[in-house]
Amino acid sequence: VVFRNIAKIDQPALNLFARDFYVLAENEERLAYLQLIRDVLVLLHAPAESATQDAEEIIEFETALANITMADDQRHDIAELYTKMTLGQMKEQLPNFDWQLFFNQVFREITDQNGTQIVFDENAEVVVYGIEFLRRLDKLLPEYEKR
Repeated sequence: VVFRNIAKIDQPALNLFARDFYVLAENEERLAYLQLIRDVLVLLHAPAESATQDAEEIIEFETALANITMADDQRHDIAELYTKMTLGQMKEQLPNFDWQLFFNQVFREITDQNGTQIVFDENAEVVVYGIEFLRRLDKLLPEYEKR
C-alpha cells in the first residue's frame, strides 16, 4: 500500500461565519467587524486616514466572495463537488490566479518525511471541492487591485 498526500482547495470559510452578515446592508456585526479590521490595520502601522478606506475595501471584497460561494445546502453531493486536476489544468482553466506559485509559497518551508522540500510543478494533482466557486473567483479577481 502506498500512501500519498494531496492538496485540497475549497471555497473559503467566511470571517463573519454566515453569508447574510455580508449581504445585509448594515448590521451591528458588520459594523463591528469593519471597526476591528480598521483597528488591526492601524496596529500594523497603516495610516489612520487610509485604514478606514482599506477596511471598507476588505469588506467589499469579502462580500463579493460571499456572493460567489455556494450555500451549504448546495454542497451535499461530494461526488459532484469533487474534481481532481493538475496545476497545469488549473492554469489553463483559471488563468487569473497562479495556483502553482501559491502552493509553492505555502509549502516553501515544509519538507516530506525524507527532509526533501515539497515542490509543486504543473503536473502536481490537487483536489478541488466546488470548481464552480473557483471559476467565479477567477472572473472576480481582475476587478480588484493586487495587494
